[in-house]
Formats: sequence, C-alpha cells, structure tokens
Amino acid sequence: MENQVQNIKVLFLHGLESGVQGSKANYLRKNFKEVCVPDLKISVYKLNKQNSILRKLLFNPKNWLSPRMAGLDSLQCCVDIAQQQIKQFNPDIIVGSSMGGAIACSILAGLKEKQFQKGENQWQGSVLLLAPALDYYLQKTWNQSLQEQWKQILAQNLQNSTNRYDIQIYHGDLDDTVPLQNSNDLIKLCPQIKLEILQGGDHRLNSSLIDNNKLKEIIIKQVQEYQQKQGIQQQPK
Repeated sequence: MENQVQNIKVLFLHGLESGVQGSKANYLRKNFKEVCVPDLKISVYKLNKQNSILRKLLFNPKNWLSPRMAGLDSLQCCVDIAQQQIKQFNPDIIVGSSMGGAIACSILAGLKEKQFQKGENQWQGSVLLLAPALDYYLQKTWNQSLQEQWKQILAQNLQNSTNRYDIQIYHGDLDDTVPLQNSNDLIKLCPQIKLEILQGGDHRLNSSLIDNNKLKEIIIKQVQEYQQKQGIQQQPK
C-alpha cells in the first residue's frame, strides 16, 4: 500500500472488548507494512473468548469464587500469547491499548509461569501505551496487597533496565473509562515513563490519534529516537 512505513515492525495489543479487527489494529495495518496483532481472546463476560474473565471464573475449578484468581489467570494467558508473538516477530515497538497496555506492562514487569513473581523479559525496544488500563484492571480483580506488590515489581524491573525500554503513555483528559489519574500514578511510580496528556481525548482516542493520523507520526518518532539512542542505523521510509 502507498505511504506505508516499510521498516518499523509494530506489535499491537488490543483492548479488553476489542480484537484483531479493531479500529486501531486496522489503522496500523494501513500505515505500517509489518504489523502483528495477536488475538488475545479476552473479554469480561463473553464465554466464547478463551481468556475471558467469566470463562476463567466458571470453567477452571481453581478459580471458582475467586475473581482475583480468574483475573490473574486471564492476564497471564494474554501475557503468554503476547510474549510468544514478541519472540517470533521481534517488533521495534509494542503498542498497547487499554487492556493491551496492562498486558504490555505485565510483560515489562516479568510476569511469567502463571505465578505472580519477578521474571525475565529478553525483548528491548519502544513501548507506546494508549490509555493503559493497568490500575483499572488491578482494582477490579486483585486485592490491595497484590496490587502494590505488582507495581513494585514493575518499578524495580524498569529501574534495572532503563536503557532497554523507551515507554510513553498517551492518555485523554476526558477518559471516563480509565481515569487519567491512573497514568499519573504510574509515572510517579516509574518516573522514566513519559506521559502525554491529550486535551479533549476520550478513552478510545480515535479522534485524538487516528482521525488526524497522529498515531503514525508518534510511532515513527518514538522508534527513531530510541534507535538513535541505541546507535541503531535504521531510518523509517
């Protein structure tokens, strides 16, 4: 397709009730030649989605009567799918939207092996989080103690790998699904994360990033700056 960026590999992690044919996924395919959009099979209530929270709650005996365990199981299965695709595709940038942003953060924190523990993540590159539903998801499914433990693991892993990642958040100030304060809290915990507040932006951010083609520009700029910092000789076409 004309005007496609040729040599930036984009891996997109979709939101909770979205999928591989969502508006952002299709936008990225239109504007970048190499795009990977793994099907995370996630939802809250849809039983036909393999990793839906309700399905994990009802069909896995260890999760019965435990939304926390079902939420963790669902998140871990999504992390496993994403990690496999990251290893195979080796993207230049990971773009995570809403729940996809929470999954991306979980990968950076090293969530692995269906356990809540510090782990290893070998990938390095740029990470773009669009209204990440991190606190939103944790508050819905985990108790306060586990929320704080997860956040501390994330902060520790990021502090120990400052040169491996360039992480940026774009969040609308009119987001009534995932409050902007969630991203403000995240950058207080991890100061190396950059936050850009989009005035008038809602949760979907389509009018702020898609309709004006701004998302393409943001991705190109972020990847260029990271590659220059790392001394990688590659310029997007």
